[in-house]
Amino acid sequence: MDDDKKLELAVIYFHNSRYDKALTIYNELEDAYNALGPMLLKQLRADAKVYNLASIPPIHPNLPKVLDQRAATYEKLGNFTKALADARALVAKDPLNCKGYLRLGKLLEKRGDLTSALSTYSQGITKIKSAFKQSKIKPPPKQYQALKENHERLQATVKTPVEHGVSESTGKRTSSPSFSTVVYKKTRVSGRDPFNLLPLEIIELIFRQIPLTCVLQCHLVCKRWYSSLIQLPSLYRLDCRSGVTVPQFERGVQLVKRISSFTRLKEISSVKIKHAANLERCLRCMITEPGLFFRNIDISDRQFSLSSWIHLMSKTGWTTHNFKRVTKLSLGLVSSMTYGSILLSIFPNLKRLRVLILRSDMDREASNVITTEKAFRRFSMVDSHEKLEELVLVNHPKLNREKQSATPGPATYSAVPPFLNQTFAYLVELIMANYDFENRLPQLGEFFLKTPNLKRLWFENNLSITLLEFFQLLQNYQPSFHLEDLTFRERYIPRATNLVEFTSEDLHQLHDLRRLDVYGSSLTTQGLKKLLRLSGKHLTTLQIGNCCHVEWPQDIIGQQHHILRWKTLFKYAPALQRLSVRNSLIDQFTLSTLSQLEEPHKLEELDLSFCSNVKGVGLLYLLQYPVKKFRLNGVDIDSQTLTYMSERNPHLLEIESDPRATSIFTFGVDSWIQPL
Repeated sequence: MDDDKKLELAVIYFHNSRYDKALTIYNELEDAYNALGPMLLKQLRADAKVYNLASIPPIHPNLPKVLDQRAATYEKLGNFTKALADARALVAKDPLNCKGYLRLGKLLEKRGDLTSALSTYSQGITKIKSAFKQSKIKPPPKQYQALKENHERLQATVKTPVEHGVSESTGKRTSSPSFSTVVYKKTRVSGRDPFNLLPLEIIELIFRQIPLTCVLQCHLVCKRWYSSLIQLPSLYRLDCRSGVTVPQFERGVQLVKRISSFTRLKEISSVKIKHAANLERCLRCMITEPGLFFRNIDISDRQFSLSSWIHLMSKTGWTTHNFKRVTKLSLGLVSSMTYGSILLSIFPNLKRLRVLILRSDMDREASNVITTEKAFRRFSMVDSHEKLEELVLVNHPKLNREKQSATPGPATYSAVPPFLNQTFAYLVELIMANYDFENRLPQLGEFFLKTPNLKRLWFENNLSITLLEFFQLLQNYQPSFHLEDLTFRERYIPRATNLVEFTSEDLHQLHDLRRLDVYGSSLTTQGLKKLLRLSGKHLTTLQIGNCCHVEWPQDIIGQQHHILRWKTLFKYAPALQRLSVRNSLIDQFTLSTLSQLEEPHKLEELDLSFCSNVKGVGLLYLLQYPVKKFRLNGVDIDSQTLTYMSERNPHLLEIESDPRATSIFTFGVDSWIQPL
């Protein structure tokens, strides 16, 4: 079937209210059109037998129709966010197409944003008129007339712009009677200055969302704005684009340094470098530039190793004066943290340290680090850091013990988790992912003894440590911390875990948990019940998806007696508000048992993403279920079913559904496993 027939079929589906079918066709057509190269598109548009169009804009001739009709489809489905996105994309890709402005203006009007709708219609009239004057490109008369009529209608409502058919300056008509000039009345400037009405803390939150160039322009508004803005050091950030050159970086440093010299703290709020043309020279500038102080540093480069940093510090005489105020350090390296303690000496006031190993092909020889240098030995001898509160250590998932160097160094790879011999008395959050704890569990137990204030712990995809071994570590070493947030995702499941070794008095470290994530764990149904008895009293968030040994109620013959019933779950976790069972063996019978619960509970959000056995029929059991949000990503549910649920369930406020989703977790958002 050719594209024109597919478009006709989609229109038929649309008029018959089969919006999901129409949406599928529009998505296929858009993907096909976007896959075409620029040369092929140029030839296609110039083909006299088919389209006979100009080569600009360089898009498929049918793409505007697809975007316009798909926006209408999203509008019918109630998804105004995606409808607006398609309408804006149509205006951007084909700025002389009346349909884009008509569609976008209509959506903005429905949303109640009449001023933006009026601006959209005015923008369309201006651009199309300009194109007619310069290139004699005539728009479709009916569409252009509709655009003008909509503009006039809103003009009378908003009463801001006034449209004149005759130029006031010359008293003559324009060159084309089909176009009119849009003139705006000068509005009276309001005397309500936000700096007079809002506290400085709110002003800071607002201006932190604005680029530095705009903040600098605001310096010129008046003296009050200038004097207020320079009191907010967090606004002055140096975010470098990828591939920044040394002269560009140095000019940026000088500019921000000069501005920050007028602020109260006289420091640069943050510097961020994501790959530089010559990172070593940029770092040298940060180390040696006099009077340059930083609060946050974020450096990520696939050619950057700890060895590079050590060599540079050696060349500059181990000068650390500019780093005395740094409280947050984020590093993306291509080497392990064999001498990571040096960072704790270079940055003595560090509160948050994040280290991410970027590459999995580190087969270089170790650089010649001068380990006999007195300064090196002095900086690497630190064994405690009293101010560190957050420690994030993320190894690359492909780097395991097989790739470990025989003589690990700062430019080579070591699978051993770093900093286990350090003392972090005020550490609140610890994240470790993709490391190998072989023969390191006693060292980890001793480390826990030295972190009495630990509240949030995240272990993911680590070798040689299972959930059972972690609990045994807590039982044997008895650290004094009380966790509020625990995520433990095992790399492999050697055998099922029942937790029969523990009693109700054990694992006091888990008694105050508010959030628990054991996705893909080795726990059996009995093991999970025991864990919830130990830690579920205050739980508000629970992730128990993909637990292969946990059985849910299902309509099958011969199901075992040890199943996890909803009643039991809410009994052990009475304060539960958010429950995720992603990628679990849950079917419509399981959901029917959930709908039959009579006991009240506090659940507000249920995540059924990637539960392949969940169908639309099963969801209909939850039409009256008192939950505010469903997550159904990676599940093929008919859009009409979702719309029906939204309309009929009085408690439901939101359904998050993306049937084309492929990733259960997203790196940096809810997982620390880098994409391979």
